[in-house]
Amino acid sequence: MGSRREVAKAIIPSIALILAGCLRPTLSAPPEKYTIFLETMGVTLELPKGYAAFQREYKGPPYFTNIDFAKEFGVGHLKYAGLEMGFSPTAHDSSGDYVPSKYVDTTFEWAKGIFQRRVPGWKQGPEYITLFGNKAVRYSFTSGDTEYMFILGYLRGDQLPPKSAAHKHPEYHVRIVNVVAEGQFVKPDKQLLDTVISSLRIIR
Repeated sequence: MGSRREVAKAIIPSIALILAGCLRPTLSAPPEKYTIFLETMGVTLELPKGYAAFQREYKGPPYFTNIDFAKEFGVGHLKYAGLEMGFSPTAHDSSGDYVPSKYVDTTFEWAKGIFQRRVPGWKQGPEYITLFGNKAVRYSFTSGDTEYMFILGYLRGDQLPPKSAAHKHPEYHVRIVNVVAEGQFVKPDKQLLDTVISSLRIIR
């Protein structure tokens, strides 16, 4: 009987240790990316870990919104990262207002003309890309110590979900700007730019 009690005493602590090991909570690694929902516009995008989006909205009508991207330096402490995005019902420049889809070609021809004239700072011509399934234009140039990259495209209202504030509007202009300035506090991060652009989706 004594030997049985001794065995039981040895087994019970072992079982307790095994159970404690099984019940220990596992801490999952934080996601490398997370999704931002621009629900009123009807669009989603992803951000790399360590970045945040600051959105300004104007109910209108018509509705339009702008998003600035920033790097997190601490709880509640953000620094502007040089990347901006905007959605508006018309495209606008110093010449006036344009239908968003037509402004893509207008901008391409304008940028191509500047590049062909070999204006300083324009190292390459514009290119057509696809954004939200539609044609868009991308171009870049430098001015002094600052680099600028523009992507101009559009969304059709019928592409957007019925609950979107832009659904009933024929088209929406999409404007993405990335600015890299000499001496800016937040160093340019290609991962932020590539992640945001490649992840843009329409909410289904």
